[in-house]
Amino acid sequence: MGFEPVGPAQWKAVTDRYLDTAVGGGRLEAAGYRARLRRGRGAIELTVKRRGTYAAGLSERLELNGPATRSRDPSRWPASAARDRLLALTGAGQLVEIAALRQRRLVRVFRRDTTVVEVSLDALAGLAGDRVSARRLEVELELLGGDREALTDLATVVRGLPGVRDPEGSKLEFARAARGG
Repeated sequence: MGFEPVGPAQWKAVTDRYLDTAVGGGRLEAAGYRARLRRGRGAIELTVKRRGTYAAGLSERLELNGPATRSRDPSRWPASAARDRLLALTGAGQLVEIAALRQRRLVRVFRRDTTVVEVSLDALAGLAGDRVSARRLEVELELLGGDREALTDLATVVRGLPGVRDPEGSKLEFARAARGG
């Protein structure tokens, strides 16, 4: 396979809060998007993702990231492509939290030639209010740069490991189910 680690593995603890203009059927969902505020290590990051394609354990989609603050008003966040897309999709619509989860992630970066992949083992805790109502473990591979074919090679090996199977739905779907809706 030829992937070599780049640096040590690191533990990351984050809380993800998913937003839309309504708990069900909001403007983002209707447009095929999702928005997440991720809080970890004192920073808050906005991620806006468009629904993508999923085949053989791999998903491809547009993903935009940018800084955010605790405010639920995106116009108060620092300018970024993610914020601009969110505002274009939601207009003047008020954002509400539609789901939340905590993650404890063991993350390590690997490289093969010019391909760089982040591998993480994610312990997910779906929240209903502040109470943990569901748990799940998930392995995630993210192509940071380089050749998609190399990512496919690595994903094939990981999917062949005992006990590893494709997740049953996205993290947002898991968080929504944990919340009870």
